[in-house]
Amino acid sequence: MLKASRALPVAVLLLILPGMAAAQSVSVGVLGGFNLVSYTGSSVESGWRPALRAGGTVMVALGPKLELAGEVTFSDLGTNALSLERAPSAPGIVETRNSVSLSHIVVPILVSAVLPVSPDGRIAVRLGGGPSVGYRARCSAVTRVRTLDETGAILSSSTTEDTCGGTARTIDVGLAANAGVRFRQPWGDLFTDARYRIGLASPVAGSGGRFQQMSVSVGVAFGL
Repeated sequence: MLKASRALPVAVLLLILPGMAAAQSVSVGVLGGFNLVSYTGSSVESGWRPALRAGGTVMVALGPKLELAGEVTFSDLGTNALSLERAPSAPGIVETRNSVSLSHIVVPILVSAVLPVSPDGRIAVRLGGGPSVGYRARCSAVTRVRTLDETGAILSSSTTEDTCGGTARTIDVGLAANAGVRFRQPWGDLFTDARYRIGLASPVAGSGGRFQQMSVSVGVAFGL
């Protein structure tokens, strides 16, 4: 995982180099904000949960109204209750709850239309989207088992935890759509970004679900 994390900035540069060759301008910046994360699947009990995201970006202006951007961001996906099962047993009811806590390093490559909304062009709306790849950075899986009597009182309980060795996949491939506003300043750009991302496959083996993320970020970028 460490080797993959070190290779991410190189991968982003390789993906956007063809655009940089024809670029009118190139900017680099930092961004931060929060996610609202949901894991959709037949056995999921959790809804949208807040989490943090932060990282860096490279923005390449391909023309006055077209932009290519690559990012490397750390995205906390929160804790997802993947299943809750109750089954009768000799002493009462056995309740098993499985949950996975995940964080990803996310690398989206986005193509956006840049639409000026002020006469001088300093304020512009950005609309676009593209592929997004998440690399597993941190994961812990927790299984909690409780035995309850008929009144709901706890007779016994146990908890086990591991690092998701065979549970969470290393890579989560998805698609992202973004909308934001760019404010051009004498020193660079101030920008906001709202984004929706959905995974194309289940990142947790056997769960049958996938992540959805809505995020809001703010950032600054400086021309090279």
